[in-house]
Amino acid sequence: MILGMAGSSVVRGIRGYGSLVAAPGASAVILWGLVARVPIGMTGLGLVLLVRGTGGSYADAGIITAANGIAIAVAAPVGGRLVDRHRPPSILLAYAAANCGSIVLLLLLAWDGAPVTALAAAAALVGATFPPIGPTIRKLWPRLVTSQDLRQAAFAFEATIQEIIFLTGPLLVGLITALAGWGAGMAGVAILTGTGVLGFVLTDAVAAVSAPDPSEHADRHPLAALAPPGIRRMVAFSVGFARRAWSSSASSENAGSVTWKRVVSCTSAGWPSM
Repeated sequence: MILGMAGSSVVRGIRGYGSLVAAPGASAVILWGLVARVPIGMTGLGLVLLVRGTGGSYADAGIITAANGIAIAVAAPVGGRLVDRHRPPSILLAYAAANCGSIVLLLLLAWDGAPVTALAAAAALVGATFPPIGPTIRKLWPRLVTSQDLRQAAFAFEATIQEIIFLTGPLLVGLITALAGWGAGMAGVAILTGTGVLGFVLTDAVAAVSAPDPSEHADRHPLAALAPPGIRRMVAFSVGFARRAWSSSASSENAGSVTWKRVVSCTSAGWPSM
């Protein structure tokens, strides 16, 4: 009885996702949105591998990834606010250009042997300029699907996408770094971000979004999204998000290279549940 009910729920969920993907314009938004957001899951471990590949310590990696994580936590509500107030294509393209430029700056500084403070500042800039793809997609779903059931399926699908991002991101950046060297992982982040954002803004659904009436936000503070206590707690919680790869890998440093490789692999595989 219980198994039958669970199986029925799974079938309904799969059918709901199928109907969601079949909605006009939805498949392109999902595909390019996924490509543009995979770098979120790549950056944390990519920074650790970058620092270690250039001879830095895990303490250095911790400082740099923390700077990136704090910048993401602080800047994400601002990016969402900008997308809400203006046309998404212009905001996303500006963010993508700034983000890719920040990664290039980070790579150049690492290549030149810059001090940790300079690398941390560049990593913070990378985090602060990550394009607000997620808020844009959540803004699009009510326009793409009219059924309440499909809207619920859309937001449930968004949660699934987040799991995919944090599962595939570390694995992908680890593979790229293993094949092409210490800077290749973060270079891959820049390439995927730029390609994904460009493809995303060229979709019909995103291109059709017009700027809202300025009067809708005339009396709102730019940081009003942080007013609810729950939002502030979520931001504070996310500050420690970037510590996962560093803390796991640092604990294995004294155990040898074999243990290090195993820990990184396990961390990558279990990333979404951490």
